[in-house]
Amino acid sequence: MSVNGVVYQVAIASPSDVREEPKVIRDVVHDWNSAHSRTRKAILLPVGWETDVAPLMGGNAQDHIDGQMVKDSDLLIAVFWTRLERERVMRRVGRRKKSRNSWRPANQ
Repeated sequence: MSVNGVVYQVAIASPSDVREEPKVIRDVVHDWNSAHSRTRKAILLPVGWETDVAPLMGGNAQDHIDGQMVKDSDLLIAVFWTRLERERVMRRVGRRKKSRNSWRPANQ
């Protein structure tokens, strides 16, 4: 039986040193869908750079990820581990840009 509903894209952001946690987050999102999607008429669609971003030539890799995944997402779940401190120093501007682009009203 088909059910009409709304699909919410959930971006899972993590540096390459975090491997298991994005898988766990995907499993939790799928479990939520199984338990609630029919009654709430909402589906959470998890996307991550490891599985849902096509490699492109030229430009900044983070910009490609933002353009293909983060920009169109309704929710962002971020997981960090050891690379957080190094990235904070080296990519402070890029992370602020990513956060700014991620947190926007749903109607925009």
